[in-house]
Amino acid sequence: MLGILLVFLTRRKLKKRWMRNTSFVLLLIPVAVYFLINPIYEGDFSNNFRVEKAGSVYKEMEKGTLSVITIPGCPFCLQSIANLKVIKNRVESKKDINFIVCSDSISDLKKYEDESNGELNVKLAKDFKAMVKLAGGVGIATFPTFVYTSKSGEMTVWSNDGFGVIARDWVEEKL
Repeated sequence: MLGILLVFLTRRKLKKRWMRNTSFVLLLIPVAVYFLINPIYEGDFSNNFRVEKAGSVYKEMEKGTLSVITIPGCPFCLQSIANLKVIKNRVESKKDINFIVCSDSISDLKKYEDESNGELNVKLAKDFKAMVKLAGGVGIATFPTFVYTSKSGEMTVWSNDGFGVIARDWVEEKL
């Protein structure tokens, strides 16, 4: 907003047309760079989720909790831990937030355990093929996937870009 204000204030002071056009471009560059570095995500404006019915294939999803489906080496999964810690500290029920790693190697838990500092329940997926399917398939674009499992077993599922402030508020309310 400040960049736009500067553009209009300086354009009026400049006499020559080429100077006004050049100032317009030069003053909008910082705004464009800011949005390239910190884009606005769809999840910041809406609560986009899908609902999955309870099924025996997802037995490891604990009812009344938030689970995060991750893969080893995912930088977005590692970054999500900070927001999850905030949610955990803000909810009154103090229910565990499960961080489920889709792998068959216990060594893949180390980075996540270190980052969570014991505040999250980090564990290996018992059926990681089912977890990958719940997340929406293979590929780093689908991870992390956030899943709130209701007491009836119905699962509300968000992708990484859909789990914005509105979704986090919704989850905090449910926990």
